[in-house]
Amino acid sequence: MIFMEEVEGMSKLINSEVQAIRDIKNRYLYLYMKFIMQMTFKNLRLKNMKVLLFISTFCLVASAPGQTTPRTTPSFVLTPSGFRDASDSSNDYLIISIPGQKKADLYKSVLLYAQKKFVNPKNVISEVQDESVTLNGFAVDAIGRNALHLFNIDYTINFEFKDEKIRIQAPSFKLTCTSTGHLQYLELVSNNTLDGSYLGIWNSHRKLKSERAKRDLEAFFETFLTQVRASFETKKEW
Repeated sequence: MIFMEEVEGMSKLINSEVQAIRDIKNRYLYLYMKFIMQMTFKNLRLKNMKVLLFISTFCLVASAPGQTTPRTTPSFVLTPSGFRDASDSSNDYLIISIPGQKKADLYKSVLLYAQKKFVNPKNVISEVQDESVTLNGFAVDAIGRNALHLFNIDYTINFEFKDEKIRIQAPSFKLTCTSTGHLQYLELVSNNTLDGSYLGIWNSHRKLKSERAKRDLEAFFETFLTQVRASFETKKEW
């Protein structure tokens, strides 16, 4: 009974170690686990070691790379040329696969999401029946150039539908600020003007000048698209 409790405790230890190094290649994973076993179990009897070796081998097999592949979700990344597919910068759009859903159902899901999200959806939504939905949104102080300098965002994003697929065009946007007493624009690529009317996320040499703005813009649309995806990936229950 004592031995089985000891085995159970050691099994938990092995599992925690394996979890911490799940991304290491098999060869290095094996060598690491061998070292852990030698240090931890060197005083156990040989017959007990055989049992623990079996437990360790099982954990290694279960955690080996290639056994499970996490699903990657398409996302946008901001560049000096605008938003691009994070996995293929030549594309200014994303393709999201939704198995088992018809074109009309996907269209209705996105349309329903937009109608719930915006206070005045009629002023925001442009649609082509069962074909596309375009959203023209606005958010106040949503994007920071730095911790104290916030900009409003006007944005447009388009969705097109096919059976089991949605194409999301890279969003376009305009960033403005009036809190300083005069109108300022934060543009993708611009050298800062002397009066501060025009500022750039990147300068004309494509050097990133506002990491905060880049991060905020990516997070803003990632959150937006996560909410949209949830509208057609989650079944509604009454």
